[in-house]
Amino acid sequence: MPSPTAARATRGFRRSPARSEKTALGIGDRLVERMVSRARVDRLYDNDSVTVSTLLLAGASVLLGLGLSIFVNPIPRPAWFKGSHLTVLVVVALGAGVLAMLLNKAADELPAGAPPPDGAVTAVELAPDLRDRIVLSTDDSAGSYLLFASRLDGTNRRRIADWGGPITAIPKSTNIVVSRYVERSGHGRIEIRTITGDLVRALTKPPVGYGDDSASYAVDTGYVYFIRTKWNRADEQTSTAGSSVVMRVRIDGSAAAEEVRVGQELRTVSVDDSGRVIAGTCDDPSHVGQACLVSADGDGFAYIPGSEGTTLSDVQVSPDGRYVAYSSFAKNPFGESQIFLYDLHSKKTIDASRLDGLNSQPSWVRGSNNPCLLFTHDLSGSDPSVHLACMRGDWQTAKILPIGQYPELIQP
Repeated sequence: MPSPTAARATRGFRRSPARSEKTALGIGDRLVERMVSRARVDRLYDNDSVTVSTLLLAGASVLLGLGLSIFVNPIPRPAWFKGSHLTVLVVVALGAGVLAMLLNKAADELPAGAPPPDGAVTAVELAPDLRDRIVLSTDDSAGSYLLFASRLDGTNRRRIADWGGPITAIPKSTNIVVSRYVERSGHGRIEIRTITGDLVRALTKPPVGYGDDSASYAVDTGYVYFIRTKWNRADEQTSTAGSSVVMRVRIDGSAAAEEVRVGQELRTVSVDDSGRVIAGTCDDPSHVGQACLVSADGDGFAYIPGSEGTTLSDVQVSPDGRYVAYSSFAKNPFGESQIFLYDLHSKKTIDASRLDGLNSQPSWVRGSNNPCLLFTHDLSGSDPSVHLACMRGDWQTAKILPIGQYPELIQP
């Protein structure tokens, strides 16, 4: 079983230029406000607008119908149809519209949440050097994915896009790398988008019957690595995943995607900033998903110790290539699943989350003074929240948002 403790590890992160707290928070707030303003301008057909427009159109249609029935009566009404029936229909339509507006608005109004217990650290106390960063997270509590931005302390939370899901931040940019569904092929392609949803460029164009996902950015090389999967059509409604390969493409779109030959078939991929450390989920001979570390030159691979024989997911390599994080149901004294870290230097596996319930979706933070990652914590399986874990001698955690998943930290 992975050891719950580990010796102190050192890491040569470069400190960001110092700025005053007021200036840093002001920059973060202004960035969020700009994103929200841009989203309001660009989102001509957001949920509220569509709902209001629908109500107005329905009301106009009802009035027109009543007028025609009274003055012209071109369409005879059925004998069973009475005025009370029309009243009920109008009330139901209006009620459904109002309910949709309330649900949509509720997603924007996140409760502040309870203060941290006595002795518990806040996210800003845990990582003060990250206080000017922006936290992106997905909220599906209103029934559809919505992308939100907030400060590290969870305040100033704003909805910025009517979509969400796994994303990869581009350092010092408000653009992100995503895999988005393509209706023509029925599968995904790798794209660069602004965080409000505007398409910057499509990086890949998978052949018919193939899909691209699991994007990971090697910053030093300018390559985005991803998985291309062949989908086998079972019937008109169902496809099953076939073979998959690791590929990469220039982030500026200057060259076509190319295959990266590795020593093992991967189902997901993650790379460090140099592109030399490559890991992902893979199958072992008993077909139990494991975490694999593969060679960039295609000569070999190794199962990551601690991942054997358990259900795992979300394999993520740290930016400096020292750690491989993954979510696993390996036996532990804290909860069902934990975020585990394999240290490539010490060859030890430790647990970083140490919370009850489900812990998944680790997302490494670039440029922090200490190793840090965001992750999703879910106590019951239906109430995901966003937490921060940092190593300060030992790994410590702090809650950022009481609602959210697929977290990612961006730097203004």
